[in-house]
Amino acid sequence: MESGKTVKEFCHQEVEAMCKESDHIHIISLTQALSVFIQVEYMSHSDYGTTDTHIFLKGLEPKV
Repeated sequence: MESGKTVKEFCHQEVEAMCKESDHIHIISLTQALSVFIQVEYMSHSDYGTTDTHIFLKGLEPKV
């Protein structure tokens, strides 16, 4: 990795950490590595009680 971190260190510091953005690039990497469909519901800051749906690896059926 560019920063000199191992994959395990990167995941611990950037993906698993609280108050860190784990956004599209991490999710895309995970879906491609595992060949799984993931649907993420983001809570909207503007509309109370609504979510924005993002589907990763469209075309695959959810396994769960």
